[in-house]
Amino acid sequence: MWKGLLIVAALILAGAAYLGFENKKSFEVLHKDRTDKQGEVVKIKVDLENAIVEHKKEVDATDELVQEAEGLNTKLTVAKGKESEYKGQIETLTAQVKAAETMLKKGQDFMREVPDIEARKVQMAELQNEIQEEESATQNVQLQVAEVNTRREKLQAAADELQALTNDQAAGRIRGMFKSTVRKAFNNWGFVIVGAGNEQGVVNRAQLDVTRRGQPICKLLVTTVEPGECVAEVIPGSMSPGQAIQPGDDVTKTDLPTPKAPAANKPAPASVPTPALPEAAPGDMNLPPAGELMQDAPAAPAAPAGADVDPFAPAKPAAPAANPAPAKPDVDSDPFK
Repeated sequence: MWKGLLIVAALILAGAAYLGFENKKSFEVLHKDRTDKQGEVVKIKVDLENAIVEHKKEVDATDELVQEAEGLNTKLTVAKGKESEYKGQIETLTAQVKAAETMLKKGQDFMREVPDIEARKVQMAELQNEIQEEESATQNVQLQVAEVNTRREKLQAAADELQALTNDQAAGRIRGMFKSTVRKAFNNWGFVIVGAGNEQGVVNRAQLDVTRRGQPICKLLVTTVEPGECVAEVIPGSMSPGQAIQPGDDVTKTDLPTPKAPAANKPAPASVPTPALPEAAPGDMNLPPAGELMQDAPAAPAAPAGADVDPFAPAKPAAPAANPAPAKPDVDSDPFK
């Protein structure tokens, strides 16, 4: 029985071997077929990729063609604009050529009408020379007029300044800042010598204030002026009660009102002569000459005790009942007249 089994097993093994052999052949065929199909797939993928690349190249070429077409359209538009511009320029040039031809024809007609053009040129040159000479002469006259006007303005300014100085001297007005001191005081005689003269701007009939440490003492009226000093009398009624002038007291000018400006329509004088400085009239004040006053003054005349003799007045005025503030004298009046 086991022999039968061996035979059956051998048959089964033979069948299995046969089936395995057949299956191996079928597998090899299938494997080869699959390998062939995979190769075809790879080839198809390569062909597809190549087709995609080609398509992309065609798309890029198409875009370039589109951009080139747009550029050509832009150039075409610009060319059309230039064509219109050139047409306008051609028309303008054509009109200018026609105008030039017309003017040339007129010039030719004029040349035919003028028999001697060279003589006309000589006449034109002579006229131009005459015009230049006239212009040069006119410029010289204008320069002379300007120089005359400048001189006239300077002379007018000097005349105005001289007139103002004359007015200040006539009004007894000292120009600018002024400050001096009493050099000598003659209280009994009613005058003092101030250490400033016409070199410091003092003028005759100028009014001065005498102060001591800021306190007012009296007012003075200049009667005689020398280069370095002047004589001034005490204005009656200006002396502060209980005060007397002392050498070294401060002397300043009295502020006088500014004179009114002359009317605008008043014509300026053609020339103003140089005025002489006004001099005091010693006869009016009964004073000795200025040279003697600058020396030591004479001693005061004898007088009763307590009396203050004024040699320049006929009689001493009575003392006031009260001590009112001294009234400011009128700058336009002379208190000694």
